[in-house]
Amino acid sequence: MEPPFWDSITPYLEEKKMQSKNGIIRQIARLFCGHQPEIKELNKLINNYKKAISELTGPPLPDIGVVSLASSQVMEEIEELNFKMMYPVLLDSGQPYYYTKAEDWAEVFDYIYFKYPMPKYIAARMDCEGFAIWMMGLIQAEFGLNYFGLVLGNSPGGYHCWNIFQTDNGLVQFEPQTGEFFGIGKEGYFPEYLLL
Repeated sequence: MEPPFWDSITPYLEEKKMQSKNGIIRQIARLFCGHQPEIKELNKLINNYKKAISELTGPPLPDIGVVSLASSQVMEEIEELNFKMMYPVLLDSGQPYYYTKAEDWAEVFDYIYFKYPMPKYIAARMDCEGFAIWMMGLIQAEFGLNYFGLVLGNSPGGYHCWNIFQTDNGLVQFEPQTGEFFGIGKEGYFPEYLLL
């Protein structure tokens, strides 16, 4: 006997392409209506359900190589570029800083922009520093790459906030509002203050 809610939920599941050939959702519904599956059957059901849910939540986290750099080396790089620190020291001073190779950064950004909808620009409420902080938080939370910071400086549009990150080819600037990448001092973006 099918659970009474099945008829109302079926169109939603079809719309989301979640109804599987094996009837995973029906099996779960039966489970909640008193059917007592064996542990082996239940584990298989849970694994199939996880797989089906991942279709809704987006792609799996890409497999990237991670490189570490001592915070003392990070500080040397910053001093060589004459950046001023927004905070008196590195936020992770005494701890390693992590980054990835240039080609893996492409995978990171593809994942972030696919999984998270881009916020709308709202003057003074979600503007340049909001985008830079948002992107910095996502990169660090999803991938643990803390050699991804934010900078303040002059840009073609005036004083501005954007991101900066390390690759195997050196530092790269990133404009989170447009998705553009460029080298230090390029495209009219000149970092002055750094938060890392």
